[in-house]
Amino acid sequence: KNWGSANEQKIKVVSTLLFEKVAEYKGTRKSIVKFKKFVPYFRDINTPIRLGIHCFDNNIEPLEMSTILGFPRNWVIYKFFSGVILSYYKKASKDDVQTYVNIVSFLKEHTDLHTSKKLIPQMIIDADKFSNIEVIDIVKNIALERIGDPVIETNWLPDAGISVDEIQNLKNAQQILNGWISAQFVDLFFRECINDPRRKEFWMRYTHAVKNVRIFGSTIQKSNLLCDERLRPVMKERFSVVHNSNISALVMDIGEYRLMLMS
Repeated sequence: KNWGSANEQKIKVVSTLLFEKVAEYKGTRKSIVKFKKFVPYFRDINTPIRLGIHCFDNNIEPLEMSTILGFPRNWVIYKFFSGVILSYYKKASKDDVQTYVNIVSFLKEHTDLHTSKKLIPQMIIDADKFSNIEVIDIVKNIALERIGDPVIETNWLPDAGISVDEIQNLKNAQQILNGWISAQFVDLFFRECINDPRRKEFWMRYTHAVKNVRIFGSTIQKSNLLCDERLRPVMKERFSVVHNSNISALVMDIGEYRLMLMS
């Protein structure tokens, strides 16, 4: 359960003891007999990596990873399975919608933030290359749920124990996610607040460079925009109510400039 918290020497001692005891077992208890087959996976610190590869090669879905060891299905919540899912995802196809669906289903059960900050940034980078709208929404939603709005810098600070490459992934993913959200805000604003396809097309070209985007408007406009489920998780932080006014405005921070587009 505390695999990620133990040092390598402790894992080696426990693994050796476990291997010896299970090898000596002559009974018929199904869970132990089943586990006996997988004892070699627990001999060292690289166990989760090998198990993740095994699960992928044998078409075992992420939520079933614990059951092949004879453990209950809900044991995927434990730290041991962080390394397993990271190894599994590394081998999985990045241009298959089902890959992202399966990983998100796993992350909804395995809620460890450390895992999320390692895995979700890579998913964001891969989804951006894949450019599939369905996948982008799937990954965007789990990123907002597990890590948070990318304009809130404290949400996206790296955890201890994350590598240099993972820190860079985190920064890149934060920028990509912000670009996705900005594009959806621009689309929503020019579709619901101002019916102006020409201006929308122009500003959509620059959403990747937007650091922050907000909408100012009435409570009625806010209610209307909340009907769009894509942006509901961040609408509270990014919509400011202007009382006694039918005017709405889209405010974007690009570089050192703050631009305001009025309805």
